Amino acid sequence: MERGDLRGMINLTALTTVIQVSGVLFVGLLPRTKEDLANLHADPMSGSRIGGFIFLFVTLSSVVYSLVVGVLNIIKPGWAGES
Repeated sequence: MERGDLRGMINLTALTTVIQVSGVLFVGLLPRTKEDLANLHADPMSGSRIGGFIFLFVTLSSVVYSLVVGVLNIIKPGWAGES
């Protein structure tokens, strides 16, 4: 970067933008009406308590981790050992 070569940074920016926007591709898979949602819920192969727990655990754990790291970076800069 010191030499002004930003190709890697531009490629990384493009990649992360594509990854963020890719969620739009799955909008068509969502149920359109309450009846569609009820039918999906009634299907015995559509639900898993263990899968739901794992999903929620990973999601909530990542949010809590992000909050803790953010607060520690504000309260005690350099806590992770970087200079």
